[in-house]
Amino acid sequence: GYDEAYRSPFGLDLFLKAGFLEGDDNLEPETIQTWTLQHIFNAHDFRLASTLYINHHEHLIVRDEAQSPVKLKNAGHVDYAGVEFEYNWNINAQWRLEGNASYQQNESDTGQKDTGIAPNIMIKQGISAQWASRQFGLYASYFGEPTQPVDLNPNVAVVNPSPNSYVLATVQFKQSLEPWLKTKGWSLSVYVDNLLDEAVYYPEFGRKQVNSFPFRERRAIYFTFDYAP
Repeated sequence: GYDEAYRSPFGLDLFLKAGFLEGDDNLEPETIQTWTLQHIFNAHDFRLASTLYINHHEHLIVRDEAQSPVKLKNAGHVDYAGVEFEYNWNINAQWRLEGNASYQQNESDTGQKDTGIAPNIMIKQGISAQWASRQFGLYASYFGEPTQPVDLNPNVAVVNPSPNSYVLATVQFKQSLEPWLKTKGWSLSVYVDNLLDEAVYYPEFGRKQVNSFPFRERRAIYFTFDYAP
């Protein structure tokens, strides 16, 4: 297939006037062209899809660091190529497996590889189950190491840990309280975010002045007691 899309500049892109950055009301929309080849396999309880794609992203809205203050402008393009796989498997009436995996690489018109903030490799896997009075879900996502800001700006200040690959896992359990309260609608749920307590730092690509910033909170546990008549 073939698709085209665009992103118009935001109001700040057009009219921002600050000491560190100025917009440009003559900015044109960014545009992207995408070529895809997809294959889908469907069985009774199983679905598998594979996709190959190529993107051409141009008229990028970027910062012109040569000016003072820094100003926004349209310049350059980035080419992306990647592959994605995803599946859903209903094992039985209660249990379900689902996941996907993707790989992408990109290169700018200046020859800079991996200029985007997305990692080359991402893998996601989940398992869930549902019974008459309870639900369960466990999901984990692996994100490969992202591009380091120092690769784009050698003068970046190293003030935080370098962004690295990480696994973000969550688990949730929900139990109906009807068997104990003898009334419908009440339930109790437990949700754990960042189950593995990963310290996640993300590249600072906005101004490229520091190497990273904290991106996710550490492990957190939430209890919810709710009523849905």
